[in-house]
Amino acid sequence: MKTLSSTPTQAQLPAKSASGGWLEVLASLRLTCILLTALTLLTLCGAWIPQTSQTDPSELLERFGKDGLSILNFLGLTNVFYSPLYLVNVLLVFVNLAVCTATRMAPRIRARLQKADFLSGDEIACLPFASCTFVKGAAEHSQLIHDKMRRQGFSVKTSGSKMIFEKGRIGWLAAPATHLGLFVLLAGILISAATGYNGSVDLTVGQTIDFPQAHSEKPRIGSLPHYRLTLDSSSRESYKSGEPKQWYSGLTLLDHGGRKIASGQTCVNSPFSAAGIDFYQSDWRLSSVKLTLDGNPLSIPLKSMGGDSMGVMPLAQDMLLIAVVHERESPVRLYLKLEETPMPRLFAQLNKGQTFQVSPLTIKYDGAAITSGIHYKYDPGLPIVYASFILLMAGAIFVSFPQYRIWADAEQTAEGTYRWTTGCCPTKFSQLLTLQAKTLAAELTKLNCEEVAALEP
Repeated sequence: MKTLSSTPTQAQLPAKSASGGWLEVLASLRLTCILLTALTLLTLCGAWIPQTSQTDPSELLERFGKDGLSILNFLGLTNVFYSPLYLVNVLLVFVNLAVCTATRMAPRIRARLQKADFLSGDEIACLPFASCTFVKGAAEHSQLIHDKMRRQGFSVKTSGSKMIFEKGRIGWLAAPATHLGLFVLLAGILISAATGYNGSVDLTVGQTIDFPQAHSEKPRIGSLPHYRLTLDSSSRESYKSGEPKQWYSGLTLLDHGGRKIASGQTCVNSPFSAAGIDFYQSDWRLSSVKLTLDGNPLSIPLKSMGGDSMGVMPLAQDMLLIAVVHERESPVRLYLKLEETPMPRLFAQLNKGQTFQVSPLTIKYDGAAITSGIHYKYDPGLPIVYASFILLMAGAIFVSFPQYRIWADAEQTAEGTYRWTTGCCPTKFSQLLTLQAKTLAAELTKLNCEEVAALEP
């Protein structure tokens, strides 16, 4: 006789649909690890490489060279958080999490939201942990166990001889809250990356600049608003040693028609916010010295040199005028440097408004100009990101709650006794749940022994 094998052949196996295969790939843990690793590396690149939105391009060119900067620009690493590579990575993580939630988490949530199914004794015996004992009277035991478990904080559901004991149901919310928090976090990042923008401006007191004219990173969806920013005032607070302690800038934000939207003051670590935009104090420096030479106004650009600011201007083919100033209120020191002399010579020290005659020139000091560096940022997804942190923290709290679900059933046997079966399916905190089920089984055994002793003559 020919025996047919019960093992299905490859042809008999159900073929996987193309969509099912793609869903498995998109929901795979391996893809999650790859995407999160790439996202981490890109974030580290954004933290290590100075970004064009916060750094002058000349500094990047000096640091990385022309070829290195070209490569970084091509890869989008000089503006990582707005680069297509970063946005695509975040979008793929979002899709991966969405598919994983739909295929794996959603069925569990639906099962939890549905009424708990009562199990028969045979079904309970198939659970990972199950215990069985025989008793004389099922009703008496059911009431005793019902009352005892109620006192221990369990909710008890009954259906005839079947019972379900539950406690700590809030603990199952840990996974949904964490998944939802990650969804909200990624949504906030995508919203900020698509519609947010940032930029930097250097302003002198009284100067106004339009946003589209500033060095800005434009949003990928929409355009920069036609706002105008004015620097009303600027000051510096110093320590007794003369080192800078704090910088302050008074700002006014105007609409395209010149109408005032808001005004306020920003300083380091204390931004000024208006129309959803945060303005940060990023720099403060003496930008130029203003002189009048024989009635002609002259501005000498300054560069920081140690604790002073210094500017150089040629007066003749073999003569340089050097201006050095320490602070805005400090007097200016003027030096002459001739080609044949190795060292410059100090010839005047002037306070603001003071004049000095050096034949054949008359020099007047009109003060030093201040440039205040302002960085602005519009981040519409930030409140959403904060909300995601609340959800993630809630998930971390919920995971600490033990969850208990224990099934019990009393079935009458042919001998007239009752087989009392208890069991559980441990998942999280499995040792605690199994211990609770074992304790319940031990209580049933103890009750059974007391009943048998009472029946002895």
